[in-house]
This record gives sequence, C-alpha cells and structure tokens, in this order.
Amino acid sequence: MNQTKFITDIFKLTVRRIRQTPATALFFVIGITFSMLIVSIGIGFVTEHLKSQQAKEDAMPPNGESFGFYLAKGNQHFDYEKIPGFLKGLASDSGVIFNALMMHPDEAEANVFSPVSAEWFPDGAVWHYPVVEGRYYTAEEVERGAKVVMLGSTLQNLTYRKNGKQYIDIEGETYEAIGRVGLPDQYSLWDNRIFMPFTSLPENSRRDYNVSSRLDFIVYNSRGVVAEESRKILKNVKVQYPDAEIESYGALGVDDVMQNVRNSMDPIFLTAFLGYVVALIYGINIVVFWMEKRRYEIGVRKAFGYTNRTISRLIFSEMLGLSLLAFLLSLLIQGITGAVVERVSDYILKLYLPNILLGLALVLLTTFLISLWPAIRALKIQPAEALKGGGGINA
Repeated sequence: MNQTKFITDIFKLTVRRIRQTPATALFFVIGITFSMLIVSIGIGFVTEHLKSQQAKEDAMPPNGESFGFYLAKGNQHFDYEKIPGFLKGLASDSGVIFNALMMHPDEAEANVFSPVSAEWFPDGAVWHYPVVEGRYYTAEEVERGAKVVMLGSTLQNLTYRKNGKQYIDIEGETYEAIGRVGLPDQYSLWDNRIFMPFTSLPENSRRDYNVSSRLDFIVYNSRGVVAEESRKILKNVKVQYPDAEIESYGALGVDDVMQNVRNSMDPIFLTAFLGYVVALIYGINIVVFWMEKRRYEIGVRKAFGYTNRTISRLIFSEMLGLSLLAFLLSLLIQGITGAVVERVSDYILKLYLPNILLGLALVLLTTFLISLWPAIRALKIQPAEALKGGGGINA
C-alpha cells in the first residue's frame, strides 16, 4: 500500500511540476534524457563485448593449446609445401590453426589488414567456428588447397558477385567466400577475421613461411589428447628436420575485453561522462531556479507544519519522477534507433538487462545529486517567507 502511494505521489508531483513550469521542465527532461542515452549506449557497448567474449570462450577450439616448433640451427628454414605433411596422422577430432597471420583484402583501405585463421583438419572433423551463413570448407578442400574462405560480418562489404557466387580478393588472389563466421544478430570477436585452409594461403604469406625457422600454431582435440597429438606432429617434423624442437605456450585464452576497453579509452565513455556531468550541472541550476520561485510555497508549507524531512522528500520525489521520465525516454529512443540500425559507428544500440538495471541505479544517483543542493537551500527557507506573499511564476 505504501509503495503504491509513493508511486502515485511521484506521478502527481511530476505532472504538477510539468504543468507549473512547462518550459524549464521540458529542457530539464531533454538534457537528462540525452545524457542517460549516451550512458546507456556505453553500457550496451560494454555488455555486447562481454557477451561476445563469453561466446568466443564457449566456441573456442576444444582443449586448444598453443605450440611453437623451431629449428635449432639458425640457418635452416621451414618449407611451406612440407608443412601439411607435418599434420598427417592426426585424429579425426583434432585440428590445427595457424593464427599469427595478417592479410590485406584488396578492396580494403590501404594499410588495413585483417587477422587470419589458417586451418588444417582431417576428414571427420567435429569442431568448427560458428557459422551463421553459408557453409564451412571441407577436409577435402583443405587437402587440395581450394581457394575458399569464410569471413566475419564486417568483411562482407569487400566481396563481389560473379557467376552467382561470392568472391573476395586477398593479397592479389581471388577466393570464393562460401560462408560467414560469427553469431546471429550479435557482434562477435570474429567479425573482422578471415578463415581459410592453411593450404590455400596467398603467395606472399607462403614466402613468409619459407624464410622462417619457427612455426607457431594451435592444436586442439575434443577428447583432450592434445599432448599426444603434438608429439605426432613433432615426430613428423623430425623426419624432415631432425633438430626441430617443440615449445608449449599453454592453453588458449580469450583477451580480457574490459581490459581492452580500458586500454583503448573508447570516446563513447569520455563523451558519456562529460555529457552526464554537464546535464547534472544544468539540472541542478534549473532546480535551484525552481526553488527560488517556490520560496513562498515552501514557507507556507513550513508554516503549516511541514518538516524539513517532508520538504526534502517532496523535492526528491519530483526529481525522481522527472529522472524516471528521462530514463524511459532514453530507453525508448535507444530501442527505436536500435530496431532501425543495428550499429552506428560500431557502437551497440541494443538494449540489454544491464541497460535497465544500471539505468535505474543511474536514475537514483542523478536524483540524489540534483536534489541535494536545492534541498539544502530549501531547508534554509523560513516560515516567515509566507508573509511576503507571492506564489511563484511559470517558467
């Protein structure tokens, strides 16, 4: 019952404040709405990246472990054409990924490179990156070095159609884009990545392997026998390079998205902070202005027995109602905009539960900060103010 009365009082006080001071109330709500909107976009940005981090952890190569093979004799180099032979004999539920690769899609801007996952897996492979469109390349295509690729969603605009098929040019060579890796209706950490058979690397990347005395790659196995599989590879390597050695870098991990966000200092967070501070200052000034216009009203209330606590509660309730209205409007704007466009300048516009929960916490913080100084000023008003007459004006 008390909660219902509290909500009803807030609604009535909010409506009354808007009716009494429509112009300044409108400016107040608009300012707080857009500051909360920017903050909410920032919350969505972080939430989406945390979801993508969790999705990547869930879809990581099973029991993946990073290894490095190196030749003890510094004057020796691996031969790219021999590397697929090192991977023969692996179990059907195993695979290898060469990750330390960057390539330039020909249609991308100059000096823009995308990370590449170059894969090798045997027939009967049980694990692949998540596919949201098209199909994955097969073990047979990997074996023969077919010029096929999977792409992240942000690279789709670099493709072109020819004879009913999708193609992309990478490092001067043409590949058929047979599918898209990622998550349905969600940002993913693979969106800017290229996936291709290791046997179909462009000539530039092949030459890099031919002048290297070190091979870094990931070995995975769904049953957890990665150590056994790595020993098979080392045995195959030693047939061609007797002095080859192996080094384990440990189990796979996913980058800490929050740490990356903190390191990048994305402009959305600075914009959100500055916008919120400016809106707070603006809101406080408006409420102080209202208090000055309501000195007679407050004096009368005190003359009729209203305590300082009751006056403070009235001010807080009014500000809470206006802040809630601004919050709901910010969610509405974000929801409508997010329904029209999925992303604007890479910022996430979707609404998640944290947008609501953290938004409500922000409403309470905003209400407290905006109400504090005006409430202190209102408490200094004495009942004698009622003798001066007046009644305030609309503003």
